[in-house]
Amino acid sequence: RAPALPAGRGRHQALCAADATSARAARCGDVAIDHSDTSTKKPAHKSAKMDLEAAVLGALAAGADASFDTFAQAKALGVNHQQLVGAVKSLSVDGYVSADQASTTWLCATAEGAAVAKDGSPEYRVYAAVRDADGLAVSALEAAVGKTAAKVGLGAAMREKWLSKAPGADGAPALAVAKPDVADATRRELEPFVGLAEPPATPASLPADREKQLMRRKLLKRETLKHFRVARGAAYSATRQRKVADLTVEALRDGSWKTAEFKAYNYASVGAPVSGGYFQPLLKVRAEFRKILMGMGFEEMPTSKWVESSFWNFDALFQPQSHPARDAHDTFFVKEPASTLKWPADYYERVKSMHVSGGAGSIGHRCPFKEDEARKQILRTHTTAVSARMLYQLANRPGGFTPQKYFSIDRVFRNETMDSTHLCEFHQVEGLVADYDLNLGNLKCIIRTFFAEIGITQLRFKPAFNPYRSCVERSRSAGWVASSPSRPAALLRQLRSLLVKETAAGRLDSNEGFSSDTDITALMDYTGVCLRIFSSPIPPTMSRHGIRSLSLWILALPVVLAGSLPASVVAVWTATTAFVYLGIDELGVQVEQPFSLMPLWQLCQSTQDGILAALDTPERPLYHPRSAYVYS
Repeated sequence: RAPALPAGRGRHQALCAADATSARAARCGDVAIDHSDTSTKKPAHKSAKMDLEAAVLGALAAGADASFDTFAQAKALGVNHQQLVGAVKSLSVDGYVSADQASTTWLCATAEGAAVAKDGSPEYRVYAAVRDADGLAVSALEAAVGKTAAKVGLGAAMREKWLSKAPGADGAPALAVAKPDVADATRRELEPFVGLAEPPATPASLPADREKQLMRRKLLKRETLKHFRVARGAAYSATRQRKVADLTVEALRDGSWKTAEFKAYNYASVGAPVSGGYFQPLLKVRAEFRKILMGMGFEEMPTSKWVESSFWNFDALFQPQSHPARDAHDTFFVKEPASTLKWPADYYERVKSMHVSGGAGSIGHRCPFKEDEARKQILRTHTTAVSARMLYQLANRPGGFTPQKYFSIDRVFRNETMDSTHLCEFHQVEGLVADYDLNLGNLKCIIRTFFAEIGITQLRFKPAFNPYRSCVERSRSAGWVASSPSRPAALLRQLRSLLVKETAAGRLDSNEGFSSDTDITALMDYTGVCLRIFSSPIPPTMSRHGIRSLSLWILALPVVLAGSLPASVVAVWTATTAFVYLGIDELGVQVEQPFSLMPLWQLCQSTQDGILAALDTPERPLYHPRSAYVYS
């Protein structure tokens, strides 16, 4: 029968003492503990931890000077050393025990060293194979001892002068024994260190040079065990009374908090940092760009309207209503409401007139302009629709026009096929400057300033032709035709397209059209040659030199392989012939350069002059005023 236990805190202490006594008795084999009562059974890991804590406190009960080593104690108790260390650390936190850390190192054989201790060292296996065969060819060594042993052991056996190498009967290299009665010292040295998973009671030792050599060969390794010397702490007790960490509802209800011992609070400790969230990468870049542009004096445009009318998105930007970008496969159309309700009526009429009839030097698109098409609601395809609206408001604000700089950063939508690099929506950064006397220099300065703010300073401005951009006023300075390698091809393609249209419309005689097309074809050929010369990463002469030298070596290869001539003779002959070829080729380049490059420049210049002259002759049907506006 169980003895009667007191109530309250004394009952709890008696239960802990009874548990500790039962645990010690169970380990000693005195009593058998019945765990059949599942109503009071504790989890297995908690029960095992409490048993280890009781074992640690019991091992120190002999006296004030009692102490033990955790590694030796773990072996005596038959438990895992790390689990015992965990129990010691838990007790040391509350001051029941004190623990001083120590470390023990010892040598043990690696997996490769254990294999050497079992089968012998590679050098001795090579030596034994040669000795047993009474001489062995080098080519047959791998089959006798294996590829790895032959590769490692042959060199070591030759360094120890166990073997000698000499030509065999067939002239091939062969191995012979040079030192008889060789013992496998490496195997003998490694045998005491095999299987040492823990520090041995009497560790074996080796000479320092042999230990270093075996560790360099990765046959030995040094292991370290961290253990603790445990003694009584300031708050030592035979049983552990766990302090209460939190004030719970149950403790408040039953009043146990009045007699409970709580853990001490460290009011000076710094709490864990509270995570307040992080910027999404896209929003972080957006905020950085907005800060830079505002610092440059730009004002942000209101871009909260994702749904725009086709009028502001396309028509106000003078994009024809027949443009393929306005089709359903490129644009998202809104079903409800399908059309916009209001817009500036006077401005709509001016835009419509510009599309149909033209003005300000343009003849317009000369295509039907439908109001229902302009009223269609869409998800904006670019933020330029906002720019068009802001320019209209800027031009009609009270007091007249004042210079202004605007920017916008917001999302736009395109009906595109989604893949790893494309989505149906993306963000667009846009800016505009409205002022007097602006030029390309102002644009380049703004671009340089912006990129310098984000750390990009190495910029290069390259002209390009974008046919979807707005038209610009005709200029007589067309020197870029001859100076840029990329623009002549674009100009010629546009001229050829114009020829086809003018001929199909009957405004150009077929003979004159054929003659002009022939001239354009010849000019495109010259332009293509110029593009290849300018874009080649290797100079043409150098590439020709390399190809001809390579071909000479290829032609000489069969002669070398046949053995009819020494390689040195072939090399001298090839170098001499290549030098002669290079000299002739260089002379040809010097002669052909004036006739290839100079006519190209002259042809571009004469074509430029002819185009400018034709632009000033409106009676010729080929050079229509519209083409003068669009393609200059």
